[in-house]
Amino acid sequence: KAPKPRNGSVKPHQQAHKTNKDYDVQVAVIGAGVAGLAAAYAVHTAFHGDKEQRQTLMPKFMRKRVKLAAKKSGGLTDHKPKQVSLWQNAVVVVFERDASYGAREQGYGLTLSYNQKGPLAKLGLLEACQAADTASRSHYIFDHEGYIEGYFGNAFIKSKGHYFAGQRGNLRVPRQQLQAFLLAKLQTIGVQVVWAKNLLSIETSHQTRNTSSRGLRHLTLRFSDGTCCRSNFIIGADGIRSKVRTIVDRSLHQLVARRTSSGL
Repeated sequence: KAPKPRNGSVKPHQQAHKTNKDYDVQVAVIGAGVAGLAAAYAVHTAFHGDKEQRQTLMPKFMRKRVKLAAKKSGGLTDHKPKQVSLWQNAVVVVFERDASYGAREQGYGLTLSYNQKGPLAKLGLLEACQAADTASRSHYIFDHEGYIEGYFGNAFIKSKGHYFAGQRGNLRVPRQQLQAFLLAKLQTIGVQVVWAKNLLSIETSHQTRNTSSRGLRHLTLRFSDGTCCRSNFIIGADGIRSKVRTIVDRSLHQLVARRTSSGL
């Protein structure tokens, strides 16, 4: 079963948002797992945050595209890209094929690094994960008869003459609990997570979407329920059997085959 929400996390039914409408966004994230939700938070914050947040959180390839778009639109001043209207009002939406947050049991845990300047801190989740940590401070190695052959862990580390009992090393948090923390984060900043969206295809247009896109081509995502989403960027975070990767790989193979057959 899905873990009970705590530390401000949202209830599963609050995120069970389904819709039959089409979408027109700047960034579409496929997959509402930990990676997809973290990417959605980072990209949204990069677009709507200050300069330091943009430099820290916006993917490098996006920074180049945004700078190029600003240059084409005349928004480049003193060699610094001006945020054009496309990015000032950038919309990020997450699409997930599962029907809801608790549709699948994901009971395994994650070992996360406790780093006050690391990814959890940048996502604003370090304190929540620390509170949810399942402490594992002593580990024993036994032989086949049950006798102790060795042991290790923070419980055996001395600090100033006392055995260490404070925070040190890694955090151990259930995966679905971390997912709940991220869902709560997205809810507070207004990033929508749409459930029951099974991706079927991605179509590429050689024309720009509109004047606000500043020369960027658009992609059209089509889902099994008949709806679609138009987007400038797609982030594939849909797992080891990624539909996004399958579609991209197929397109690349077709492109290589066409260029090979034409002698290019």
